[in-house]
Order: sequence, then C-alpha cells, then structure tokens
Amino acid sequence: MTDHDGRTTAASAGPDLQSAELAGRPGDQPVDPDVLPADREALERQLAAAPAPAGSLPPARMRGRARTRYLRRRMSRVLADRWDILVMIAAGGALGSLARWQLSQLVPHRAGTFPWATFETNVSGCVVLGVLMVFVVEVWPPSRYVRPFLGVGVLGGFTTFSTYMLDVRGLLVAGDTTTAGSYLFGSLAAGLAGVWAGVTLARLAVRTAERRRLRQHAPDRLHSRPGSSISTSTTRSPR
Repeated sequence: MTDHDGRTTAASAGPDLQSAELAGRPGDQPVDPDVLPADREALERQLAAAPAPAGSLPPARMRGRARTRYLRRRMSRVLADRWDILVMIAAGGALGSLARWQLSQLVPHRAGTFPWATFETNVSGCVVLGVLMVFVVEVWPPSRYVRPFLGVGVLGGFTTFSTYMLDVRGLLVAGDTTTAGSYLFGSLAAGLAGVWAGVTLARLAVRTAERRRLRQHAPDRLHSRPGSSISTSTTRSPR
C-alpha cells in the first residue's frame, strides 16, 4: 500500500517488510542508511506532514518542472534533517582520501604496469568493510554516526572505482590487454573474496569472544543454581 506521496509504508506492507525496515535485521541494511530507525520514522512523518494538493501526481509520475520542484523540496528537507551526518561523511571522506593518496605515494607504478596501489587499496577496503558491517549491524548498538563516518566516509574515500577504471583504460591504450584483463577481473574477484573474508573473520572473532566470555562466567552460573552451591560454614559437632 502506498500513501499520498507514492511511498510504500512499512506498517501497511506486512510484518516482514516492517521488521526488515524498522527493526533492522542483521544483513538487511546496506552501507548507506545514515539514520536510525527512529530517525527514519521522524523523517517520514516530517515529509508527510504537508498533504498533497488535490489532483497532484505521485512523485513517480511527475515530469519536468513539477518533478524538479518536488525533488528540490525533498532534498532541502533531507539536508536540514541530516546536516550533521553530512559533516561526519565529509570528515571521514577527507581522512580516507588522504590515506589512499599516501598509499599511492608508497607504492607508485609506471604507465603500462600493474597498478598495485589501486588494487591493494580496493581489496583492503573490501576486507575492512566486511569486518565493519558485521560489528555495525550485528554487534554494536545502533549509532547515528558510526556507519556514515567509517563506512561511507573513510572507506568511501579510501577505495576508488574511478581510478580503477582509469587504470584499466590506460593499460588498454598501452596495448597490454593481458595486464588490463587480469587487473579488471582480478580486482573484482579479489574484492568479493575480501568482503567474504572480512565478514567471516569478524563473525569468527565475535563467536570466539562470546565462547570465552561464557566459559569465564560458567563457574559463577554453576554456583548460583539452587542446590549446587557448596556450603563453606563449619559443621558443629554434637554436644
């Protein structure tokens, strides 16, 4: 079911969609949602506060100036509500971009050679992103700024798709199709493997820490059960 703005409401879309969008099940949220479920609900209420004029079209069917005006109003409301998140993304992006530039200075490459700096940047960013998403979605409590700062900002500025494509073009122009193909498809395969490895290692570390914590508290739980505690009082001898 859609409201007067053409949006699908979570409450009318059934319990599965509602729990996925509002409760935030692990793995259902991508990197870019920048607000908590409560913040999203407040934003939706703010955007739906002004009723649509009679006879107006839903946003999906707007064309030309009407759609431009609608998008401009919506963008201004979003920016007014999320300006602090944009600051965090900008700060993280600056740090990530500086780290990528520093790595490119440490591992320079000549034209026509394999661009190891960009390859290592993107693959390492995939590994760190996999680790980060496990902790952000499954371990840490909800936070308004952690994911925008680290995921969108730092890692978004650190990794680069445009330089990756530019390097591929440079290798093709130089006539080194073998290196271009290995770099093009090798980066994709290594990036997917990096994300998988990051997620797997992070979950393994979380499970190991949880088992260690349970083993440390097992004696306390044993002694706290009724009938399992050992009395330390001195038994008096009969007179």
